[in-house]
Amino acid sequence: MNWSGLADHGFLIAALSGRGLAAAAARAGHGVFVLDLFNDSDLAALARESAPVEADAGGGFDGNSLLGEARKLKCGEAPLVFGAGFEDRPELLRRLAEGRTLCGNSPQTLARIKDPGDFFAVLDGLGISHPQTSLIPPENSLEGWLVKPVGGSGGRHIREVWEMDPPTTSVYYQRALAGRAVSLLFLGDGKRICALGLSEQFPAPFPPEHPFRFGFAVTLPDGDAALMTGLTRTATTLTEIYGLVGLNSLDALMDEAGEVHVLEVNPRPGATMDLFDPLAGTPLFDLHVAAVAGNLPHDSEIPREQVDVFRACGILYADTSFHMGEGMNWPVWSADRPRGGTAFAIGDPICTIFAEGDTPAQAMESVGERARALRNDLARCKGADH
Repeated sequence: MNWSGLADHGFLIAALSGRGLAAAAARAGHGVFVLDLFNDSDLAALARESAPVEADAGGGFDGNSLLGEARKLKCGEAPLVFGAGFEDRPELLRRLAEGRTLCGNSPQTLARIKDPGDFFAVLDGLGISHPQTSLIPPENSLEGWLVKPVGGSGGRHIREVWEMDPPTTSVYYQRALAGRAVSLLFLGDGKRICALGLSEQFPAPFPPEHPFRFGFAVTLPDGDAALMTGLTRTATTLTEIYGLVGLNSLDALMDEAGEVHVLEVNPRPGATMDLFDPLAGTPLFDLHVAAVAGNLPHDSEIPREQVDVFRACGILYADTSFHMGEGMNWPVWSADRPRGGTAFAIGDPICTIFAEGDTPAQAMESVGERARALRNDLARCKGADH
């Protein structure tokens, strides 16, 4: 693939929340056309064109709506960069990419790496540790097990088995483990990788029926050599097996003893791109597109700003039902800003908050302080409850 001229035509971005990818493309100087579920005010300001896509019953893309809105955009055959929303819909990704250059992993790669029967069998064959996993309900005791949707993202649909109704979608079962949720962001060219950075994720168990939904993330020091080395080795091996290209993330749990247990690979740019891109010397969007084309830089070839700063983000969720009022003065450290009149139910994501600090703990603490301040501001700007 010759990607050098792609930027002249702009990029089509499709993701459940497309603002992060659009912001990364804008920082790299590219025009974008965006399809997502929200079409927030700051996304519209970044894009040449953007359109909201209807959600299906499970909170993902409605396929007909996605394809219909894509046809309406005046983006011609702009190459496609995708984010979350397709891990369980590889056929929908294939249809959206028809007639375009796909700047990311193929639908076939998504289908294979998100198939728990394939993925965990590969880990077993390599001797890579992971939580005990089963494709059928555990026979003896349900206590201590989680049920996870195949191809799910964001943690929203993960449940403890004992509290769940019978699943209505494809799921697998996994033994719950205590530990730190860590992630490696990396570039792949199908054979080699370039590790970009470590982060740690924390859940936001609100409302209670979503105990594992994504809440916060923060960058970690690269000086954790053992963790970085272990995850890089695993990511390299999986890239060789699955042919991963572009930006991907490897998620794992590190237990109290320091042992790392692999959870999954997210085969596309994710939420941590927002954390690392402002700290990188080279736009991650350009590195993603170049790596997909097979142009993977060596780690030493990526210029990075030498700054001792850690960056965190958090999702602010609605604690009441309300309509967004008009005239909200959004702070510069907020993103995914909803439009006036947007309706929220309890537990809906309102916006994303960013902060930096001299340590990961300071950055996280600052996110919390800003969340409290923003919630107070929102209380003064709410419209009538619905």
